[in-house]
Amino acid sequence: MGLLKNAAKWLHRVLPDGSLKWKLSAMGYRAFYKSALRDFRYKNGIFTAVFNNGIEIKSVADFDPDAIISNLLNEPLEPGAVAMDWGGHYGLVSVYMAKKVGPKGRVIAFEADPKNYGILMRNLELNGTENVTAVDKGIFDASGWLEFYSGGGYTSSFRKTDYVEKDKGRFVVARVPVVSLDDMADELKLDRLDLIKIDIEGSEFPALKGAAETLKRCKPALLIETHVVDGKATADDVVEFLHNVGYEKITVEDTYYGLPFIRAIY
Repeated sequence: MGLLKNAAKWLHRVLPDGSLKWKLSAMGYRAFYKSALRDFRYKNGIFTAVFNNGIEIKSVADFDPDAIISNLLNEPLEPGAVAMDWGGHYGLVSVYMAKKVGPKGRVIAFEADPKNYGILMRNLELNGTENVTAVDKGIFDASGWLEFYSGGGYTSSFRKTDYVEKDKGRFVVARVPVVSLDDMADELKLDRLDLIKIDIEGSEFPALKGAAETLKRCKPALLIETHVVDGKATADDVVEFLHNVGYEKITVEDTYYGLPFIRAIY
């Protein structure tokens, strides 16, 4: 499946944007994820995914539902829970979590890329999502400004990941604001935090360091995509840090794209 999916991603990159490409994308998602999706369709400029649990998500931009299917479908997000989305991208994970936690719950999404943040806001409105707080800043170990490799829908990062090294022409370098979760906890009125999904393209270790006190206080479950920065995988540093702040149940899973995925419970 990994090779087939990689071939489909290559085809997706080389096809010109337009109705044909988007309809083929929808067909591909239905085929790849038929065990988790009731439907995935493109119509009148809107992409719609319907999951087997009944949750429906709409988007103004093409999106791969893999991040939701692989990482979130079996997570016990209960009504009233508080969740975070570090690396909100187009906001589809945030919308999914928002529908899981319901109107009495809350989702906080951080997205540093201005292009992605604009799409995220449009998707929140499209889905009628009112329980998401969107923050147009990166999450890091201290508050301030950092150089940022902006790649829009492809990938964006504060670190020179292997993606940046391999395809520098896709990125625009800019300076964008960052904040640590510990610095922002009072502003967000965080008295509860149940789950954090983390996919921030190599910044996972510094971002977690900037959230150490909040993690110890709230003890959220963590879902962490790891990456390669300056030729070194981030997974080992992340696992060591999690042990140091008190996480006892840490599992490291293999992924088809070769980088470990980490699940942690306090």
